[in-house]
Amino acid sequence: MNQCACVDLRPWAKTNRYRWRFEESYKAETDAATRGDGRWYVEVLCRNGLIYPCGGVMLLAYAKSGVVSRVADVVLHQTDGGARVFKFPVERLDEVSAILKPRRRRTYSPKQIEVMAKRLAGARERKKSLAQSGQTGAYRVGLRESCPEAT
Repeated sequence: MNQCACVDLRPWAKTNRYRWRFEESYKAETDAATRGDGRWYVEVLCRNGLIYPCGGVMLLAYAKSGVVSRVADVVLHQTDGGARVFKFPVERLDEVSAILKPRRRRTYSPKQIEVMAKRLAGARERKKSLAQSGQTGAYRVGLRESCPEAT
């Protein structure tokens, strides 16, 4: 199947550490030939809307009502009633993203990862010792509520 070219937003999002997802219909497409590599289904999540491909070198941006006028100053407006969708070339992507403010992926420093690993290991040890003693957290809470002197 011959598919038209489309801008792949995933490398741009990865470079800038932005969050992206596949739109809902990506999972509905069962035929891999129809679905392709997924570039048509990429959505960059923003605080003030979404950015997604339109075809060729054109992109679409859905803007929330608070930033519509600012986006309209930068790119052409495409409307059908109440919809606030803007069509723009990929060259204006940085300008539009500055307004829509894409969400960042969470990244952790090595020290933060070490602290989380220690915390997780401690939780596993506590759970293991409770399981070996035959007690669970829910049992102990129920015991305290029903018999205050047992605690």
